[in-house]
Amino acid sequence: MTADAGDPLGWVAEELERLDAEGLRRPTRVCRTLPGGRVEIDGRELWNFGSNDYLGLAASPLSPDREEGAVLTGAGDSPPDSVADGCERPLPYGRASALPCGATASPAVVGRSPEVAELERTIAEFEGTEDAVVFPTGYAANLGTVSALTGPGDAVFLERDCHACLVDGARLGGGRLRVWRRGPGWAGGLPKLERELQKAADARRRWIVTDAVFSMDGDAVPLPGLLELARRYDAAIVMDEAHATGVCGRGGRGWWEACGTEVEDAPPTDPRVIRTGTLSKAVGAAGGFVSGSQSLCDYLRHTAKSHIFSTALPPAVAAAGTANLRWIASPAGAAARERLERTGTRLTRALRDAFGVDRLPGTEGCPIVPLLCGDPNAAVRASAALAEAGFFVPAIRPPTVPRGTSRLRVSLSAAHPDEAVDDLANALIHLLKDAA
Repeated sequence: MTADAGDPLGWVAEELERLDAEGLRRPTRVCRTLPGGRVEIDGRELWNFGSNDYLGLAASPLSPDREEGAVLTGAGDSPPDSVADGCERPLPYGRASALPCGATASPAVVGRSPEVAELERTIAEFEGTEDAVVFPTGYAANLGTVSALTGPGDAVFLERDCHACLVDGARLGGGRLRVWRRGPGWAGGLPKLERELQKAADARRRWIVTDAVFSMDGDAVPLPGLLELARRYDAAIVMDEAHATGVCGRGGRGWWEACGTEVEDAPPTDPRVIRTGTLSKAVGAAGGFVSGSQSLCDYLRHTAKSHIFSTALPPAVAAAGTANLRWIASPAGAAARERLERTGTRLTRALRDAFGVDRLPGTEGCPIVPLLCGDPNAAVRASAALAEAGFFVPAIRPPTVPRGTSRLRVSLSAAHPDEAVDDLANALIHLLKDAA
């Protein structure tokens, strides 16, 4: 057999040309996060309205020298005059020594570092559960958890817009997949899900898989109605709190807490609800987690391949996650959440006054504010024009969102000063009204 003299990957260039023509090719940027809600992209400093740094923690300093001031019981530093000025968080245990930046191996091989063990204890206390498992990323947490829990003979009900890692985990699990779609209000979209649950009475197990807050739409799943269906049809819920942890709920514990399921300020464990989350968004660090019962977490440590076969989270990153979670649970964290909600409400109202509700499908007060453009090229042009005006607002296109729904995704942070948000609103109104 003779080798092909041509390039076996020649089709790749053709696919890239197709993506260019359809406005779907994404730039490869060099991005450096700066304090105060700003970012440097390819050497140009802009207001950063594209990240998921909802509380402004990603670029604010950790101090190894101060006594710990923010703990889960609520004692904490007074909030700064402006969250945009940053807020120091002390490292756990008051340690001043440098922490290792490498974990060397999987926790299944070498065990957890003290910092990861402390982070898991902190997450469990924060979430009000018996235990927690830390993964190297939020993607790995969902991929490993859903694929480990589901299997042949199971019925898995995926919300249409849930994150790709949940979908991939369900596919790896091998269960029968069904898609449902949420609608507005507590019961929106649930009649179809109920019909699908009724059809799956013969399934070995039933799993409802969903995001808590949807990252591209800025709305939330109707959790109370979902929990009612899970109890009625003997199903379990896997809910990804990635965009809700630190943002939603009185204590920042996520959508579960915000829906009023807390008891004495701490959400109770519920065997039907498995909560996953990330440390890379509002928590301002990196990694993912699952919180739940001791038996669930032990099971995942033995069966979730993305945990068993991945190098553990670096100790320095784990320590940052612990410090930031404690800050989130403190009065300073509560002040940042209140500011974030006010900012989201103000921006959404200003844009809805200009463009109407149909182009802004998100929930008022949410830090995710989508502005629909429809055509991907229109979204790309609008994003480029905003960058020229000093704002980084990414264009979101298929396959991230369905065709015909390309959009600008504004992501707010408590670090943004009011004047920057108001200037962004004016820039969006001027730019898109002129283009209409």
